[in-house]
Amino acid sequence: MEILSEFSHEDRFLLIHEVTSITRLSKPRIYHLISERRFPEQVRLSDNRVAWMESEVLGWLTARLQERRCNQEKSPGQIPTTPSAS
Repeated sequence: MEILSEFSHEDRFLLIHEVTSITRLSKPRIYHLISERRFPEQVRLSDNRVAWMESEVLGWLTARLQERRCNQEKSPGQIPTTPSAS
């Protein structure tokens, strides 16, 4: 089965409270990032239950760290700033 080949026995489903705990993002922020295709999509387990693959969430976090490292290499000695919400 092709679908099962994507699932590792070491991988697991995370519920939203676990995703918010791991990422330190709020639930609305997670869903906003999903709508912008900037965060892994959830998997529907039933009519009223969704989950995220742990490997995808951890991969997303790893990508954020890699982005930071690349930005630091481009401008060494400078502290990266975030754009203000004006």
